[in-house]
Amino acid sequence: MNGDNFYIDLVFNNYMLKYFVLIDLKLDKLTYQAIGQMDFYVRYFDNEVKDEQGNPTIGIVLCSDKKDTIVKYAVLNDNKK
Repeated sequence: MNGDNFYIDLVFNNYMLKYFVLIDLKLDKLTYQAIGQMDFYVRYFDNEVKDEQGNPTIGIVLCSDKKDTIVKYAVLNDNKK
């Protein structure tokens, strides 16, 4: 994408159910930047990688610690996943 490189830790593709699962591994506490980064990856896969028959991409951030406020408010309201 415009000469920039972005890397997700793990990508799984379920061919039967037609969806991607993206997993980002964080060794420290969850931040809103990590959630925004995952949102970026999910939107990219939905728009550029999956085909028209595919189901929406699922994004998972695994971390060692979290604060409930970050989890509650960092996810976009229009995101149904």
